[in-house]
Amino acid sequence: FDIPAGESRAIWVDVFVPRSAPPGVYTGSVSVMFDGETAVVPVELTVWPFILPSTSSVKSAFGVSYNTLESGHQMTAVSELRARYGQLGLDHRISLSKHLDDRWGDLAHFDQHYGPLMKGTAPTRLPGAQLTSVEYIGTLTDTADLARWAAHFEARGWFDRLFQYTCDEPPYQGCDWPDIAERSNAAKAANPNFRTLVTTSIQNA
Repeated sequence: FDIPAGESRAIWVDVFVPRSAPPGVYTGSVSVMFDGETAVVPVELTVWPFILPSTSSVKSAFGVSYNTLESGHQMTAVSELRARYGQLGLDHRISLSKHLDDRWGDLAHFDQHYGPLMKGTAPTRLPGAQLTSVEYIGTLTDTADLARWAAHFEARGWFDRLFQYTCDEPPYQGCDWPDIAERSNAAKAANPNFRTLVTTSIQNA
């Protein structure tokens, strides 16, 4: 890539440390090539005497909206691509929670494409990494559909990771404060333990 004169760019580099790596200080170098020249950058990495779990202990929920990947990659069949992005997220201990492809209501389809991300069997660099959160995709006041999702996830031992995104930044994003009770009541009627989420600023709250 080109960098205009008088500007700089940061280059982020992931270093994957195998679980079997002995603690200690490791040294090496990175070669950066530019305009036919090469700069050698020394690297020092300290490996500490503990292992982080593959699945983060802090739950996260990063949404990837419909058509985001489709437009970026100029594709239409994106289930496999969304699963690969989910895998990429788990490699960095974050959960892409919104699996909104063209068959979002088909839970067998969810199991086929995203089940490995839930079970920890996807080919992630971090062995056994699992999603910590999954967003319910459907009508937020449809108790029957919410119950269908709850039963499906409960049967697989995943229910504690399912949530209803009840209201996003009221009074914006098509949701206002009075809508919260109706939507959350529908989720709790479907299953009393159905998790609900409302996001807002502290000032609005």
